[in-house]
Amino acid sequence: MKRIVISGYYGFGNIGDEAVLAGIIASFRTIQDDVELLVLSGDPAHTSATHGVQAINRCAISAVISAIRDADLLISGGGSLLQDITSARSAAYYFGLMLIAELCRAPFMIYAQGIGPITRSVTKLQMRTLLNRARLISVRDEDSANLLLLLGVKKPPIYVTADPSFALEPAEDDEARRILGEAQVPEGKPLLGVAVRHWSVSESWPDVLARGISDAAAQLGATPVFIPMHQPDDIALAEDIAKRLTVPSVILRTQLTPSQAKAIVGQMDVMLAMRLHALMFAAAQGTPAVAMTYDPKVTAFANSFSENMPVIDARETTADEITRTIIDAWANREDIRSALYAKLPELRRKAVRNTCLALSLLNSKGTITELDESDYHGL
Repeated sequence: MKRIVISGYYGFGNIGDEAVLAGIIASFRTIQDDVELLVLSGDPAHTSATHGVQAINRCAISAVISAIRDADLLISGGGSLLQDITSARSAAYYFGLMLIAELCRAPFMIYAQGIGPITRSVTKLQMRTLLNRARLISVRDEDSANLLLLLGVKKPPIYVTADPSFALEPAEDDEARRILGEAQVPEGKPLLGVAVRHWSVSESWPDVLARGISDAAAQLGATPVFIPMHQPDDIALAEDIAKRLTVPSVILRTQLTPSQAKAIVGQMDVMLAMRLHALMFAAAQGTPAVAMTYDPKVTAFANSFSENMPVIDARETTADEITRTIIDAWANREDIRSALYAKLPELRRKAVRNTCLALSLLNSKGTITELDESDYHGL
């Protein structure tokens, strides 16, 4: 049986990253179930229990080296692993795993990553040196592919696919409604989903955001519902914003699974989101969404939907712009929903294509051969 080691930001309670892992696992199990998956995790016990796979501590260096040495393939991804906008340490960790794979003669691939931002010379050098040794690279957007080429990554083939979370099935609607009911979300009113994250912009930013949400909710007769994508950080921010609102709101405090979060986003009438995977969930569920961008990855994703996912810049926005953009999305919700649903099959095929590419490496001993759509088994 072939063994694949999967590396990413797993086991840290971030719903977006856990959705990525769940999508990867779902794709492999659907297409070729006789592959052994081993995940490098910050919380191996939780990862094993949640995803039903083997997992080891990502910081247990000897165990990690042993796992990579015995692997038929190391997957680096998905998510935004290769960036240094916050620090160089995160990217250095993932580059280190690639170096271990290279020294152990284990093939590795970049799997559906969003690349960048890259600001440091040392990160650019690491990127150029190590990624040119990958067997293949798949990225989730055109901007990432263009950045790789700009940085001199030209040897392995680069495929533009989609985020693995598009292969993840949402929980049942009844389960989503149960969670909303237990949180005392009122029935019979429009729901304005909110998924924000901490980001340093200005001291006035929470007030601006609260005014924009309050005015939009008042005009729509809607209840703002805060959906934390990373606990406890997002809950603390939601509490800070909620106390500034002039309308009643609800904060979902349950630790949601990715499938539950995706289903809950589907229950919203409109979303305001900074969190990338909240926007991805909205796209997958046909929920009109407004992207509040703070990072190129958010802008790149929203722009792929053209006018069907409006973008506002968190650094420059006003309360009036937030309100107006939410109201416009609500007013055009039927057209937006139809456009999102029309694009979903393509996104699901692209998400599964990442796994098809990985299996091509395994099954052809390094020669990339495309699998046709009959291998997707309806995903």
